[in-house]
Amino acid sequence: LLDEYCSLISQLKKIRIHEEVSICRNADILGLTVTGAAKNRALLDILKPSIVIVEEAGEILESHLIASLPASCKHLVMIGDHLQLRPTMASYELLQSQPNCDMSLFERLVMGGVEFVRLNTQHRMDPRIAELITPTYPGLINHHSVLNRAPIPGLNRNVTFLNHDMAEESNLGNRSKSNLYEANMI
Repeated sequence: LLDEYCSLISQLKKIRIHEEVSICRNADILGLTVTGAAKNRALLDILKPSIVIVEEAGEILESHLIASLPASCKHLVMIGDHLQLRPTMASYELLQSQPNCDMSLFERLVMGGVEFVRLNTQHRMDPRIAELITPTYPGLINHHSVLNRAPIPGLNRNVTFLNHDMAEESNLGNRSKSNLYEANMI
């Protein structure tokens, strides 16, 4: 009875994959997370995409990205920022023993000298805030749309530093930190 059940489950999985393939073949673009790509490996192996575009590539562990790439991939386009957040590691001990194990493939390639294109115009921040990150992003240009923003209501300037001595609280389950004292100041 167990063998028959396992056989039926296997057949059902194959039917579902073929149904998904017939739906996906009509799509020009297929979007999946890295986890979704790894979980749907059989689907990708059948579809054989030759171009893979990865968003937020600087935040994806190299091993996760490699595991999710189909063998049919001929062109890998990575979009992201290797100077911001690194991938999140579940094991703090591993990070301590292997300092660069949290490096993304994207960062490793950029740091290794692979040619890349960096966008230099920012469209989000007040120029005084953008000025704070120019040591990290030399040559950063402010788009005209951010040049004449109204000041934040209730503040006389758009960049304000608050000084206090209340420590952050850490959640031991992850690497998140919070500071209720700061939240209550606002």
